[in-house]
Amino acid sequence: MRVKKMFQVARGAFALFVIVAVSPVRADNSAPATTSVTVSNASEAKLAPPHLVPGPNDARIAYVAARMLEANHYRQMTFDERVSEKFYDGYLDTLDSAHLIFTQGDLDEWADYRGKLHRLTLKPRGEGDTQPAFDIFNRYFERLEQRVTYVDELLKDPANFNFSVDERILINRKDELPPTNLDEAKKLWRERLRFEYLQEKLARTGAKKKTATASTTAFSTPVPATVTTNSTIEPAKKKTDAEEIADLLSRRYHRNLRFFKEWDNEDVMQ
Repeated sequence: MRVKKMFQVARGAFALFVIVAVSPVRADNSAPATTSVTVSNASEAKLAPPHLVPGPNDARIAYVAARMLEANHYRQMTFDERVSEKFYDGYLDTLDSAHLIFTQGDLDEWADYRGKLHRLTLKPRGEGDTQPAFDIFNRYFERLEQRVTYVDELLKDPANFNFSVDERILINRKDELPPTNLDEAKKLWRERLRFEYLQEKLARTGAKKKTATASTTAFSTPVPATVTTNSTIEPAKKKTDAEEIADLLSRRYHRNLRFFKEWDNEDVMQ
């Protein structure tokens, strides 16, 4: 059974537990009012970056989910230090599989979490601590914001996309070490952006060649002369390829950032 599904079942089981055993506690898992915003205008909801914190019932739900995994998962593994390490590594890999976002400093800061998530989760009576998940996600979003800001700066200057020198970039970084610090991370972000820019540039060059070839072979009759008028309306200035590529890449990065801005307490818990 998938962990996300197990979490949903655990949440339902915990809601029933709350009704029966601890009725003064709220049965839902909503975050405090200050941590989520729901408005009709989606753009307004995206103005403030999330800084999420555990909800009042998160520790209890994590406890129930862990016990259900132990009892109902087909492998029936004890939620011990070994499983704790797998969950920790899997969470980081889900967020940053290419090892481009988190720095080694970030990982060093959370090193203690890796081997003790089971102890934090399995404290009885809801006294556990789910803060590690939120610490990691909030740092992830902070790094994403830094990356998007840096990308926008690079895209403003066409000189950053001069491909007159030989360069190499490692595309698959899954087995590579994370950047040591933010400066090294920015170097990787710049390399990846230049690679994406070059991909778009080559794609446009190829498309133009196909269009030019099709134009010369598809028409055998003369093209009528263009009729001129005295209209004073000037056509809108067409963007250059460089401007269009910069706009495209900027929108792509900002779209990814907006996706994570919409995460709430429950998304992080799952």
